[in-house]
Amino acid sequence: MSVQVTFTVLFKRRLKGLAKKYRQIQTDIQPVLDELIQGNFIGNQITGTQYTVYKVRAKNSDSQVGKSGGYRLIYQVESPTQVVLHLIYSALLSLWCKIDQPIQLE
Repeated sequence: MSVQVTFTVLFKRRLKGLAKKYRQIQTDIQPVLDELIQGNFIGNQITGTQYTVYKVRAKNSDSQVGKSGGYRLIYQVESPTQVVLHLIYSALLSLWCKIDQPIQLE
């Protein structure tokens, strides 16, 4: 079964920005895209939403940090034959910027 994979504008914009810093990003995320096209919905399902949303990790060949230095892709399964990639980010950059933590206003 072949799955149609589409990309949001935000995903494309973030990918373009990350590609300036990480030259191998397209090669690194290709195995994830191949799995999705084959119908294998990989990663961890995000709970607490009415949609079927997954977060999957992809390696970052440009960074030698290990698992924490990879990319995270957020995608939604709209149907068994339709997947939408919503977001990509570098876990390493999110650690540096502390994106996952709330901003403290003083």
